Amino acid sequence: MSKALRYGAIAMGVAIGTLWLVKHFSETEMRRLDKEVDRLCAIDGGMRIFETVKLHATMFDEYGRPLVPSGKDDTRFGYFVRGEAKILSGPRQAPGARLIRDMTQVVRSKDDKVIAERVIYVRSGGYWLEGIPGIGRGKNCPDPESMDIRAKVFSKG
Repeated sequence: MSKALRYGAIAMGVAIGTLWLVKHFSETEMRRLDKEVDRLCAIDGGMRIFETVKLHATMFDEYGRPLVPSGKDDTRFGYFVRGEAKILSGPRQAPGARLIRDMTQVVRSKDDKVIAERVIYVRSGGYWLEGIPGIGRGKNCPDPESMDIRAKVFSKG
């Protein structure tokens, strides 16, 4: 075997070994974070409704969604939604798996009282082929699609 061929084979072996290590450790970290998502979700994930509110029909859009502003309420509405997402583990920038706590609150403006709260835990990133369409799905707990806090708090009255 020629020297160039031998060095090429060694370089190929190192490249394949490096890819295997990257894949192995990223999948191990994802599994660890997925377990942490489940554990934290069992502790405080989900939605808690402390009060429900009936609003005049004019305070809903044409699809029946309440016109609740985000941030501090400076309108006639009387309620607002605020949110906060915290990275609990992992890098601030992609790539790499990270664990996020996403909290949304519905607040009454006049006394700053929280009348509802939703907490979702998310593991995002961590796939070694991230960036390729269809690869890189995360894990959520609970499912955010079933957690429309505004629809649970506000109704037409």
